[in-house]
Amino acid sequence: MKLIRRSVLALALLVPLCALGVTPAGAAGGGGGGGSYGRASGDAEDRDLRKAKKAIAKEKWEKAIRYLQRAASREPRNADAQNLLGYAHRRLGKYDDAFAFYDKALSLDPEHKQALEYLGEAYLETDQMAEAEKLRDRLRRLCPLSCDELTQLDGAFERHAGAQARSG
Repeated sequence: MKLIRRSVLALALLVPLCALGVTPAGAAGGGGGGGSYGRASGDAEDRDLRKAKKAIAKEKWEKAIRYLQRAASREPRNADAQNLLGYAHRRLGKYDDAFAFYDKALSLDPEHKQALEYLGEAYLETDQMAEAEKLRDRLRRLCPLSCDELTQLDGAFERHAGAQARSG
């Protein structure tokens, strides 16, 4: 009986943490845009992805692209690198390139939540509301209890609606 109570208690504590994106050690899987930007720590790709993330944080888009291109050339099936390449290109206003990189990320990992969010934002920025809404629906299915990516995309929809109301 004690074991059952402990299991129930552990589950009761674990479920809210998982809903927030916190997973127990060893349970985190790859992909999905959860921030697993590389494999073994210290390898060349990890360094390039870390440097790219630092450049992105400083809004140094061209520099980030150079690091991401190196990482992606070594591992072209890395959905995280493709997604971040899309993000950096989108921030430079290079939407055709951004769409291509987001599509590549999602072809590698159709449930990559961050790529779904970022692609949805790109659709909003280019006034493709129906496409953005489809991606928001996909995120809702992937995140039934919500997730950061869905929250961010919902916020982008709100900002877009506010900008539309102000301009017209």
